[in-house]
Amino acid sequence: GEARYYQSNCSTNRALMISLQQPAPNSLAIGARIWVTDQKGITRFRDITAGSNNISSSSPSVAHFGLAQEDMVEVEVRWPDGEIDRLESVQAGRWIKLIRSH
Repeated sequence: GEARYYQSNCSTNRALMISLQQPAPNSLAIGARIWVTDQKGITRFRDITAGSNNISSSSPSVAHFGLAQEDMVEVEVRWPDGEIDRLESVQAGRWIKLIRSH
């Protein structure tokens, strides 16, 4: 039969997807921790682990943060070696990739 397209318009909630990349041998930054703090001061965190996560077993290095109606957040990343990077005023509703050069 004919192909059909279905779209759900049930939610207007926002999310932020974050993936990390760094030089080899741990290019997916396994062992990193990401914190996201919204404008109300609510902090959520995700650990980057090998294997499966709650999104997909094929993308363990992607951290998904449900943000409800929040527009902007602060992001803090603790890389596997303990170094910390902070980003302010990160817009929700995006997928961002943080690339570490060293």
